[in-house]
Amino acid sequence: MLTRWSFLLLSAFVGLLGSGVSASAEEWKSQSYPDDGFQVEFSGPVAVTETAMSEQTKSRIVRATNYLQEGGASAYFVAAMLMNESVNFDGGSADAFLVSQCQAKKETPVTLTGAEKGLEIVGSNCLGNGSHFEQRFFQRGKWFYQVTAIYTADGGAEAARHFLNSFKLLWQAELMSKPVRAASLNR
Repeated sequence: MLTRWSFLLLSAFVGLLGSGVSASAEEWKSQSYPDDGFQVEFSGPVAVTETAMSEQTKSRIVRATNYLQEGGASAYFVAAMLMNESVNFDGGSADAFLVSQCQAKKETPVTLTGAEKGLEIVGSNCLGNGSHFEQRFFQRGKWFYQVTAIYTADGGAEAARHFLNSFKLLWQAELMSKPVRAASLNR
């Protein structure tokens, strides 16, 4: 499920990594997305798109939204998915990373306030053009988050780290995945 979805998204911006952009010239601004329960810093315009889903996929995923900043030698991406049932964290993170086609990878568990699970996967010599992938995956309840920085071999690691480290979960995401009960007053 995530492999096809991730491949389609990745295909959309892989070709944009050819020209050079200086990471030091980037001005990072915090962006908050309470409907999807997170905030993150981007250094440029962000394209926000809902993921088109088949009826079969809709039976498993309530909604999925992509946040993409692309420009020159790097791309920064967040995918936020609210599942109908439980999250297949291990399968989702493994499938999402497969599309990177990295020759080498390193996996490290990571923690994030509010997340039940976290994993970082760093890959090098990716996409057949030497690009680097740094991805973090988080689970919070029925939410699955994929946070990705892609940059060319000649630079961008510092900006990628800044982007990844700026990702934070907001408490609203938990509220949206649970039914809300109205309190009754006995008088």
